Order: sequence, then C-alpha cells, then structure tokens
Amino acid sequence: MNQRKIHKLGKHLGIALKKPYLQCHLAFAQAHRHWTINDWAWVVWMDESAFKLGKKVNRVRVWRTPQENWNLENLAVNHQLGCQSLMVWGAFCAAM
Repeated sequence: MNQRKIHKLGKHLGIALKKPYLQCHLAFAQAHRHWTINDWAWVVWMDESAFKLGKKVNRVRVWRTPQENWNLENLAVNHQLGCQSLMVWGAFCAAM
C-alpha cells in the first residue's frame, strides 16, 4: 500500500510514543494526597537521566491515526542495544 492510500485512511507517519507509568503515578498521588506543605518539605526529590553517546539513535516510526497514539502496537519498546550513555543524577529539597 502506498503513502497516498494510507493518508486517505486517516493515518500519518509518527514517532512511536513511550508508555507512561500512569498506574504508578496515580498510586503515589493517592497515597500522598493528604500530605501538608510541611510533610513535603522533608522530601528529597531526585532524578536521573541517561544521554546516549555516539551514533544517532533511530526512532521507531509507525503509521497511525491520532486516536491510535497510545495503542500498544504503536508504542516503542524501552530497551538499549549496547550504546554508550552518560548518566546524570541530581537532587533537591526544601530549605530547612
């Protein structure tokens, strides 16, 4: 099937999205919804991020309609194939 026919079906070529961890985020929010500002002041927030080095990482592209963005068959798999990366870590908290 050529691109013109695919476009007539309402599909476009887009980069596959990564599935968010919605269940974990919801569970965390529900478990801490009663916390006060003082409770949150004792929390140390931290995160890490990996930056891939070297070759350009190819993104998976899929044909989909706007309504199909989050269908499982249109999501990218989160795995690394032997590329080097730089891991950066940081943290912050409220002034006490």
